Amino acid sequence: MTLLVFTGSGQTLYAALPELFPVEDLRPGLRGKTHTVMQGTEIITLETEILGVLKNGLGPGKDLIIGKLIDEKSSLTGAVHGAVHGMSGSPLYIDGKLVGALSRRLMQFEKDGHCGFTPIRDMLDVQNRGREKKDFDKGPSPFLAFWGRGTLNASADLALQIKPDNGQWLAVPLNLSGFSESMISSLRPLFSRMTGFLPVASGSAGPASLPITPIRPGSALSVLFIDGDIRAGGTGTATTVDGNKVTAFGHPMMGIGPTELPLAGAEIITTMPSYAVPHKISNIGPAAGTIWQDRLSAISGETGRLPVMATYEIRRKHENEPRPAWKGTFVKEEWLAPQVIMLLMARSLMDQQDFSREATLKLEGELRFKGLPPLSIKGLYSGGSDQRLAAIFDQMAPLMNLYQAFPRQIDVESLTLSVESFERSAQWEVETVNVRNRKLRQGEKIQVLVRLKNGLGGKRLEELSLEVPEELKKTAFRLRVASGSYLQAADANMRGMAGIANASDYLRAVNRLYEPDALYLQAITLEQGVLSRNSPQLGLPYSVGEVVKDSEREALRPFSGAKVWSQRKVRLSGIVSGFRESAMEIE
Repeated sequence: MTLLVFTGSGQTLYAALPELFPVEDLRPGLRGKTHTVMQGTEIITLETEILGVLKNGLGPGKDLIIGKLIDEKSSLTGAVHGAVHGMSGSPLYIDGKLVGALSRRLMQFEKDGHCGFTPIRDMLDVQNRGREKKDFDKGPSPFLAFWGRGTLNASADLALQIKPDNGQWLAVPLNLSGFSESMISSLRPLFSRMTGFLPVASGSAGPASLPITPIRPGSALSVLFIDGDIRAGGTGTATTVDGNKVTAFGHPMMGIGPTELPLAGAEIITTMPSYAVPHKISNIGPAAGTIWQDRLSAISGETGRLPVMATYEIRRKHENEPRPAWKGTFVKEEWLAPQVIMLLMARSLMDQQDFSREATLKLEGELRFKGLPPLSIKGLYSGGSDQRLAAIFDQMAPLMNLYQAFPRQIDVESLTLSVESFERSAQWEVETVNVRNRKLRQGEKIQVLVRLKNGLGGKRLEELSLEVPEELKKTAFRLRVASGSYLQAADANMRGMAGIANASDYLRAVNRLYEPDALYLQAITLEQGVLSRNSPQLGLPYSVGEVVKDSEREALRPFSGAKVWSQRKVRLSGIVSGFRESAMEIE
């Protein structure tokens, strides 16, 4: 008999831990029942046969129970039986005693229901670790290694696509609310290096409109990554509920050890039949507790207390018409936060209702971190529909590099973002620059005629002038006419990572100095200098720099750079590209 207890809020259904079935007593031919949900919240049982135990199948001292689902209810495709993605953690009982949790399909296109079960003793070992302090550096997420490949195109590299049905752990369906199939296809490579996620579209209802789903052994259990108006989370199955302690999945979600992620109950909309990738589709309920551990044999946590989350607020306009703002929370876990922020950006920029093949996007906002300077989000993008992905990639690159270099120092607190979109392209390229007076008298302004063009054959002429400071008496110098994007890239290339010792240095260095919708006129001279703590010191010989190292004894880097004597910024109605330079002289 199982003891059931409701909390005062009615959010959680507790069940006492049943008697355990020792792995040593398992014999081929024993029959048991695997508990899971195929639709809704009703837990059903699937007749299961034990085939044997693969000793040390998961490593020294970690056995894998080999079984077979022989129940007709597990047949989703007529003649084919088997486990589906989302069943991870479904508990197996023999004579009412708990054996373990369903965790693997043994082979792709396997048709007879062969599968693997994680022994319950190994799962309870994870539960017994309880809440551990995250006081060690896990290193950067494996996702960030993929980031350096510089593509978000799902068809660019088929080898990087998720292959969840290859005889490894059952995949965790990653439910993405409000994401179309095309968006999910484009974003799938983001999760290709993460342990066993299968991105799938799901409902977009907020947590307040979803029913409170009790968490019981065999019921659907989700781990939330994003909550609020935009929701995302991975769904599997709960294995044990002992008081307020919960274990699930029977395998790692990402294998990150100590963590703090919200857990929730879920309802299964349906179980999708497929020879290749059968999986569950679900609605995730309200957050009901916290996952504290993510290890080889299970994830575990407790109901009741919720983790601390970061917040997001996304304001949108399309063709100057306001759209509803999106608000909510997302996880702070350093292995997940970069991908989650990427998902929020993608959802904001790729809204299907306002999607068009030609578009101009304007972004403003910032990411705030505990104890660090904010990371500015600012940009203008224009062109074909691929510019939406380009915008995501461009804005997120500094964040990914930050997490790659300083994962232990990052504690994200909030994302605020304003997105304006227009169904037209607005691009201008510098075509020619004509200078009326290359030899100037003292105090005379530079007179410039700049011709610009766009991809539609449009032309634009700008008559501009630039004052020259008195310090450039009888001096040769150069006039530079350049777009903000060119100057930003040149500045970032010059600075590199020299002198960056911590996350604060990096954030100060990467925040944008130049506007993408502006044309800049600059009077410059080329100077020798040194770069210290990512700050250029022009006109300072390297030999002097070696003597005046800062108090931290930081190495300096010699470089050649442009010293700007005067500058004028001219805003244009669209994104600007290109640059030109002309030799100038003051008589």
